[in-house]
Amino acid sequence: MPAVGNDVVDLWADGACGKSRDKRFVCRVLTASEQNRLAESQNPDACLWAMWAAKEAAYKAVSRIFPDISAWPGRYETVFDQAGPARQCAGTVSTPQGAVRMHLDWDENRVHCLGLIGSAGLWQDVTADVLEPAVDVHPEIQPSAKQLSAAARTAAAAAIALHTGLPHALVKIERSRVCQRSAPPVVQINGIEEKIPVSLSHHGRFAAFAFLAPLQAQFAAMCS
Repeated sequence: MPAVGNDVVDLWADGACGKSRDKRFVCRVLTASEQNRLAESQNPDACLWAMWAAKEAAYKAVSRIFPDISAWPGRYETVFDQAGPARQCAGTVSTPQGAVRMHLDWDENRVHCLGLIGSAGLWQDVTADVLEPAVDVHPEIQPSAKQLSAAARTAAAAAIALHTGLPHALVKIERSRVCQRSAPPVVQINGIEEKIPVSLSHHGRFAAFAFLAPLQAQFAAMCS
């Protein structure tokens, strides 16, 4: 069963900038080898949040298959395919239920990571984007978490509609709560839940989404 996860971190958000100097936090969320990698990094904040985002993306992917899996970041370990992390690189995240492939992209403003369960060939079917929504009346004001979450859902639904060739009005992304926790988002097309793996994320100024693109032919009848 393929699955996808994604996570975005605003490197300049309150609590993110300079967090690599918080030894207590670092020891809590990173493994020993990850802490060594952080100590050797020339950009420790980006390195810390790259590993964090990779763990989060992996958890979001693997929890779709194993809903009761632990989310504790110390039980997840990132391994990049090259020293770094580089501004764009691949790697894997070891989880309590096996390895998750990941792809990392970052710049001076944010870190974004994708996690994928499935064959390497599925990367070509992953559609993802990072948005920087602005408040309409006062663009200098940072959007609220609720606004960012809505922006991620809306953008993901629009992208799925574009990919499938369906009217945007037919595509919705819903999120329920199970045992006081938010359940993974699900895609509904014309009110019916479809097995389209989708992941949403937001932090600071940014919102992001990723999904495994369905075949347009699957939904051709809905367009006729």
